Amino acid sequence: MTPNIKGYLLALAQEVLPAFRRGVIAVTALAYIILAGAYFLVGHTFSLSTFQLWTGALAIAGVEIMVVFPYRLWKANVTELNALKSVDYSGPDWTIRELFYHIMPEGLTKTDNREEVGLDVMDKLSTSQLSAWGRRAPGRPLEFIGFLFWSKARWTYWFIADGHDEHEHAISHDLLADDETFRDIRVNKGTALRIWRK
Repeated sequence: MTPNIKGYLLALAQEVLPAFRRGVIAVTALAYIILAGAYFLVGHTFSLSTFQLWTGALAIAGVEIMVVFPYRLWKANVTELNALKSVDYSGPDWTIRELFYHIMPEGLTKTDNREEVGLDVMDKLSTSQLSAWGRRAPGRPLEFIGFLFWSKARWTYWFIADGHDEHEHAISHDLLADDETFRDIRVNKGTALRIWRK
């Protein structure tokens, strides 16, 4: 069984009890309406058994689980797919600052928080799940940064503050070669949104 099917069945199982509760409420309200209508129309009332009420609740819960829940999932998926389709996947169109603030909108000025996000992003870059481009010096064109750079790199975190695109953003230190530095680092927004979904 694939993880997606397992996740769907787990979400479905978690919906059973709330759906049954909503079914009980709906059947109880409906029963009161029927009883009140019968009293006003024919002048007398009748009783519904517990079995009838529970059967009605189970029927409503069944309809919700088999029809309403899959529809809600489908609608959520369509909304997410449309949002992803609207993103341009063509190249380096998101600054590293925008990426960090997307992952953690609040609290990036705290050292522990930015280190946590920094390691997460570095992991994706060093394993080629995410690509990055940067400038070796101010005024130089953007160039692709190979994944090997990131295995020995560290962030300077200058980019956390606005207006520091020209400062060094990442430095890779190697004992056998000169340090490599990149500034104005950018990533592809579409790829980033697929990795860090909100």
